[in-house]
Amino acid sequence: MTDAEMAKNTLPINLELLRWAREKAGMSHAAVAELGKVQPLQARGEKPKCSAVERVQAWEEGTLPLTWRQLEKIAKVYRRPALTFFLSAPPIEEVKLADFRTVGDRPTATDTPEFSAFLRRIEVLHDGIIELIEATQKKTLPFISSVSTKTPIQSVAKDIRDTLNFSFDEQKKLQSSDELFRTLRRKAQDAGIFVLVEGDLGSYHSQISPDEFRGIAICHPKAPLVVINQWDAKAAQLFTFIHELVHIWLGDSAVSNASALKGMQAGRDDCEAFCNQVAAEFLVPAAECLDVFAQRDPADWQNTVSNMARRFKVSRAVVARRLYDLNRINHGEYWSYFTMLQKQWGAAKSSMRKTEGGPNRNVLDKFRLGEKLINTVVGGAADGLISLQDASRILKVKVARFDAITR
Repeated sequence: MTDAEMAKNTLPINLELLRWAREKAGMSHAAVAELGKVQPLQARGEKPKCSAVERVQAWEEGTLPLTWRQLEKIAKVYRRPALTFFLSAPPIEEVKLADFRTVGDRPTATDTPEFSAFLRRIEVLHDGIIELIEATQKKTLPFISSVSTKTPIQSVAKDIRDTLNFSFDEQKKLQSSDELFRTLRRKAQDAGIFVLVEGDLGSYHSQISPDEFRGIAICHPKAPLVVINQWDAKAAQLFTFIHELVHIWLGDSAVSNASALKGMQAGRDDCEAFCNQVAAEFLVPAAECLDVFAQRDPADWQNTVSNMARRFKVSRAVVARRLYDLNRINHGEYWSYFTMLQKQWGAAKSSMRKTEGGPNRNVLDKFRLGEKLINTVVGGAADGLISLQDASRILKVKVARFDAITR
């Protein structure tokens, strides 16, 4: 291809942004070639053979032309709009969330393209919520930033219960942990907190692993938002939910992926450890936990854990971790029991994959978004505060389905 032909077929993109997007995604040239299904070029005339990896490198260097169709494929790999690559400089990505995530014993180095795109979606959604709430609500929520990590753990747990108007006796009367999650979510929404249960970009294939994020808390004096990863285990979702509520009470905007069932590091995770301790006290109060466990059959503590899980409406893993932290079962007992539960979860998850069917799209969207978010956005459109198109964009639901998800 002559220089004239190359100039004619090359898009006027910013080459630096190709490299920037790849590095932000933490990908190698080989990974981009594979995910983008880049084809190698065969030798033609004086032009030598070019592998798929070399072709990706050449696009970044500007030594091979990049067509619009090829750019769309690459943009999809990076989870970026194709128009991003025509900007004069990388878009400003303001970090609003304290990042408490770790891989092994180290902070996360990079985000997957899916999680980066997911965060951008959540920020856009929250901006839309704020716009609507600011137009209709004058008062700020009194519990935002109302405690610190020096506040006694029992006091924080009690304050959350008082704000949600949900006693421990009510918790014990519920039928299951699923009912407890639904009840707490409804109570939190009634208190003014938006609660989203979502962990992908709209399809199973774009799901984000709990290893990357379990929960997100975004503070705002009038419109706090909590996001729970729907792809996490149900037992973990309940605990994560209370954990993120503690961040709201602290006034923190944060993203985390730590598992309370595996313990916490010291140092940088002091805030996360505090949130876990409050969540544990909320779900399984120490005084009652110790009292019930004291009545156990010493030869069968695992059966007692199962009974306590049914009593408190939490998972066996949460009860076992609580007893371990309270020095009622030892290190070996806990980890042996936790390993057994992990095997059971794996078998159950594999069985669920083989089950066909499930709730329809409207039911799933109602659960994903939550009544408070749906009513706020659809109500805002009905009142003329935003357009129906903007409401559809915020919710990721077609206008034609608004009636179905508000029933």
